[in-house]
Amino acid sequence: IDPLPRPIRDNPAGGYLTNTYTVPTERNKGVASGLLRFVKDWILQRGLETVIVWPSDESLTFYKRAGFDGDNKILELQKAISSD
Repeated sequence: IDPLPRPIRDNPAGGYLTNTYTVPTERNKGVASGLLRFVKDWILQRGLETVIVWPSDESLTFYKRAGFDGDNKILELQKAISSD
């Protein structure tokens, strides 16, 4: 997503993650967690300031465990979060 102009500092880009889905037979095997680690590394390498996701009720804890935080409707991953 192209950043909105801000007078305070450079305008680093942000992004959004539409969803992460794992077929039921492959859940709880680390597939989605591994994919999300890859995405977080990609985010950090490109210097994105913020990435947002609109989680479903079922995926809320998954994204929160990965470092996303927010009001449960829109979660945000800040650049300062490590890629662990």
